Amino acid sequence: MGSHRRDFSIRFDTQHGSSHAGVLRTRQKSKLASRPSHGTPMKDPLPLKWVKYLLLAQHDLTTMDRLEKEVRRFGWENREDMIAYLTSRFKDAQSQRESLLIVVKFVAPNAVGALPNFRISDATALPLLKELVDHPQKRYTEVWCCETRVEPNRMSVAGRILFQDAQPEVAQHVEQVWRVSPRMIEELAFGERDRPLPFPYIRAQRPSWSWQFRIARLYRPNECQSSSQDIEREFHLTMALMERQKRRVEQFLGILHEAGASAITLEYKADGDEFWFIDWDTAIDQQILSRVYHE
Repeated sequence: MGSHRRDFSIRFDTQHGSSHAGVLRTRQKSKLASRPSHGTPMKDPLPLKWVKYLLLAQHDLTTMDRLEKEVRRFGWENREDMIAYLTSRFKDAQSQRESLLIVVKFVAPNAVGALPNFRISDATALPLLKELVDHPQKRYTEVWCCETRVEPNRMSVAGRILFQDAQPEVAQHVEQVWRVSPRMIEELAFGERDRPLPFPYIRAQRPSWSWQFRIARLYRPNECQSSSQDIEREFHLTMALMERQKRRVEQFLGILHEAGASAITLEYKADGDEFWFIDWDTAIDQQILSRVYHE
């Protein structure tokens, strides 16, 4: 094995006899696991947020190829490379008439929840971002660029679904937005927006798998090119894509339940007919990760 490669595994230790014991133990290439996509190798341990993403890949809720493509990791000391990458990416997007949303995330090693971020949709905001990352700091070890295509005629959606067994009548509660970051849902939840939404939004719920979702709220901005019927149709199409992953989702939820989680949120994206999960959250992420991650 070369000097820049090593094996790693993520394992979940359950009680003996558990139906979910023996979870996949996967060995990945070091460039995805032990160091950022660009720059020099990072010192261990891995950022806990990255470990969360790796668990999704282990359970086939996303793929390592998609992670590598969607999350560009840079060591904090290589943030000039990150600025150069963004400059080139937006230049290419302009020449190809693509519309992009790139969320730049600042990564602390032990952070497990929402990361501080800077959203950018064209190169005009790059000087502000460069000024932001030029300040000395000791908190962050990496900076990530997470990309989403947001052309108006493209079905590009993001959302989060809450699984809560304690309330069986609304055991699955979903919120979905169009052509923006799923972080926008958090701004809604915490009342951080003081202006009308510039994007469609749906909130819906159902008691279990295979049931039709009941839409509790559908919001369509006046300037939206899609009709309310189109928005509702795309929402149900997205939920049908998720339904195809029921077995894998239930296995993953079972593992988190066994670790003590009661309410579990999965974040997802869909682009056309492709659907994948991008993150997960519980009230005890740190406890779960301390059990699942072993080197």
